[in-house]
Parts: sequence; structure tokens; C-alpha cells
Amino acid sequence: MKLTKYRKTIPWTANVAKVVENGALQLQAGQWVQLPWLNTPSRFVGVRKSGSVWMVHTYNKHGKAVMDGGNTRFSAMCQSFKR
Repeated sequence: MKLTKYRKTIPWTANVAKVVENGALQLQAGQWVQLPWLNTPSRFVGVRKSGSVWMVHTYNKHGKAVMDGGNTRFSAMCQSFKR
């Protein structure tokens, strides 16, 4: 499948993980995804050649996921990401 345009937040399921990891579905960096164990969405960064998926999550001091309201951490992850 070709690179998708940004979509509404994608629920991250085992099936979605499988098609993203094997390249059948290519998400753009920055796509919001909702992991079932987090309260807030995460941002997709990319998939490495090994098949590992990179996402950006932020947490408050209580260990709950929160978005930091900025792009600093996401930009740093994208710049350091290497397939």
C-alpha cells in the first residue's frame, strides 16, 4: 500500500502493527495512533529495517501519558530516526 495521508487517530491493534511492520501499510511520520494501554494518543515516527516501530509518547510525573503541547521531542526523534 502507498504512503497514507494523515488520518484520524488510528487505533493500534495487533493487525495494524503487523501490516505496518511488514510494510503493507506505510504511515507518515506524525500520524497519531492510539495504543490500547495509554490514555492519550502517540505519534508514529517510523519502522526500522529490523521491523521495530518507533513512536513518541510523553508521560507526566505520575506515569500517565500526556502530550507536551509541542513538537520538540517529536522533531528530535524524527531527526535521530534511522531505518
